[in-house]
Amino acid sequence: MKYSYMYALLVGLLCMACGADDDSPDTQDSNTATAPAVPNNGENVSDADSSGEMNVSAADDAVADGPSAEEQPACVADAPGELCVRVTVPEDVPSVPEKVSVHFFPALPPMGPPAILGAEIAEASELAQFQPGATVALSIAGLPANGEMYLYGVLYMPGGGAQTWQTVPGVDFHGAYSWDEPVQFTGEPIELDAPITFTVYAE
Repeated sequence: MKYSYMYALLVGLLCMACGADDDSPDTQDSNTATAPAVPNNGENVSDADSSGEMNVSAADDAVADGPSAEEQPACVADAPGELCVRVTVPEDVPSVPEKVSVHFFPALPPMGPPAILGAEIAEASELAQFQPGATVALSIAGLPANGEMYLYGVLYMPGGGAQTWQTVPGVDFHGAYSWDEPVQFTGEPIELDAPITFTVYAE
């Protein structure tokens, strides 16, 4: 009887061990089946990263393409008979001009002295801003309340006609706000939307 009881106890323990082994896979399967599914967001993350890169690139391009304060200085006329115009110096001028003249003429090309004086810049401290490629805003006051004139300018370069007012071909640069349309005087402040651009003077 003693051996039978021990034998039965041993068989029972073995059966319990087998049952534990059999339950283990079921438990694992149950855990796998009931675990919440994790969505595969890899593609979405990739798209988000790609979009982020494009947004940064677009922002960089906007900053690079946007005009700076040096390229487009403020040009404001706020008094009756006052005019503001921008002057753009060519990139290929050899140096700072010796003199900058911007005046009004009844016709172009000019055939004599200006009919209305505008701006005459000859001081070194003021000429320093007319570097190659620079854009400078000029204000002209005291214009008439009516009529029309052409706005014409000259960059007198070293070796040019700064002393004689005679533009030297191949040396000085000249330009106009418009070669075809005169500026209309109205007595109101005038802010010209386009700059005076210059090319080397040729006879």
